Amino acid sequence: MLNLKENDTKTQLKLGLHYDGLYKSAVLANITQKNLLIKNDNSSLDLIIGDNFRYNFNYYVDNGYNISFGFKSSLNQFDRSISQTIQVGKEMDEELSLINVDFQDWNNQAYFQSVFVQKYLIGGGIEYKYLNIVPSVVTKNSPAVEDSNYLACSDI
Repeated sequence: MLNLKENDTKTQLKLGLHYDGLYKSAVLANITQKNLLIKNDNSSLDLIIGDNFRYNFNYYVDNGYNISFGFKSSLNQFDRSISQTIQVGKEMDEELSLINVDFQDWNNQAYFQSVFVQKYLIGGGIEYKYLNIVPSVVTKNSPAVEDSNYLACSDI
């Protein structure tokens, strides 16, 4: 027989460093908290603080076989420059020397789920997404490629 005991630790803090070519340098911080607002809930916040700020937040209440619910929110953004000479089509005699892309993706989800017949996980939710992609070129101004708000509903 396997005897398990739950860890008494309710809060965890994790720190780290990050670097890559797209997001550049950042300090990573994760805080996870059990029983933050009510019993059986679990919350987690990832903060990425640096050249391009980002975050992920998760909150989930696990009610076992009863209806469980949660909320997720995330922000992902970066500013990327491509600084090479680019020939634009044969019709155009214009050369572009710099293309800059500003990208922002903000996402929020609320959902519920439950175990059906002790075998299947069913649920549904709603999602709001803001997506903004704006390219800019040194030689001329370009409109946004994407500047949209999305609202979605789903069930499984």
